[in-house]
Amino acid sequence: MESDEVLDPITLPMRTLARRRPAYWHCHQTDGVRRYGSALRSWRAFSTTRCRQPGCNETETLGHVLGFCRKGELLRNNRHHRVRGAVACLLRNKGWEVHEEVHCISEDDSHRRADIIAINRQQQKAIITDPTIRMERDLNQAHQVDHEKRAIYEPCIPYLSANYNIPLFN
Repeated sequence: MESDEVLDPITLPMRTLARRRPAYWHCHQTDGVRRYGSALRSWRAFSTTRCRQPGCNETETLGHVLGFCRKGELLRNNRHHRVRGAVACLLRNKGWEVHEEVHCISEDDSHRRADIIAINRQQQKAIITDPTIRMERDLNQAHQVDHEKRAIYEPCIPYLSANYNIPLFN
């Protein structure tokens, strides 16, 4: 059998596939790209690139599944809450006064919920922390997320300052 021959695991008997060392086959070329996979894997992995979640028509990528798809929403929220709790615990151990899931109102009267407000009254410092877990896209993503979070929470600073008795400095 030539190396460029396409083996279809659906029609080829499994014992024939199991005898091959290594047991790899390549799928038909799509978009000019050969896709390789294990002969024992499902053919579905190569038949479509759309998300398996009913009603979701996004491309199924690791970033989509871990960060956006409804199917993983509960796991994603639990992971976020565990990270938030770990950060809050570390801040408490360092002597900060920590408030979690804090409701705040921005200057344009929109309602927000900050994950963590940490206050160090001795140093007269406070920080708003909103941990996020995202799939890395590029080298500028950290700066983009920082800009996004600042745009959300900086307008809430006067409200938080008044309600938590935190002095504002310029």
